[in-house]
Amino acid sequence: MYAPLQVLSSYSLLQSPLRISEYVKLGKELGYSALVLTDINSMYGVLDFYHECVKAGIKPIIGITLQSSDDEYIFIAKNSNGYQNLMNISSKRLTAVDENYKNIFKLADITEYLQDVIVVLNPSYLTVNDIISDQVTELQTLVSAAETIYYGVNPNDRDAINNDLMAAEKLQLETILLTPVKYLKERDYFSTKVLQAIGTGENVNPNW
Repeated sequence: MYAPLQVLSSYSLLQSPLRISEYVKLGKELGYSALVLTDINSMYGVLDFYHECVKAGIKPIIGITLQSSDDEYIFIAKNSNGYQNLMNISSKRLTAVDENYKNIFKLADITEYLQDVIVVLNPSYLTVNDIISDQVTELQTLVSAAETIYYGVNPNDRDAINNDLMAAEKLQLETILLTPVKYLKERDYFSTKVLQAIGTGENVNPNW
């Protein structure tokens, strides 16, 4: 059974109300043999996720969703060495600040930590103009350095599929399904939107 490759829990600040224990419980009920956790810029939920999965007899697949400026990338550990590299990547992201505490993280800072790590480009945060440009970009640096890298395609975003496939071909990358999960039940959709509105400073729309 296909397990979503990008799952955010409540450890992703103001992004998701998803509780790890409920996520693993539902995964068990639905018959999943493996589950993924890829919180944003954080690995604080990894231990809870690992223990809940082991208790349920499910293989935990550990990752992190890394935000860099306006872009977003997903990193998933292949094994224990990959996990250690994820820890290094997370640490680099958290400590890359200037004297004004502004984040100055760049993808070039983590190219040495990509061994045994799967990288998935998130098209929702990438512009086609950036991707098909001949200019040297952070994205191209990542593509060159990555050991295993895919271009994520969201099958629910029909308007973007053609552009995504074109970009993947330009970068000579294989595609992979990428459907972000931020909540478990339909009733949790409103809570998710409220959290995100708080994070962005938007007004809450009661019609969500």
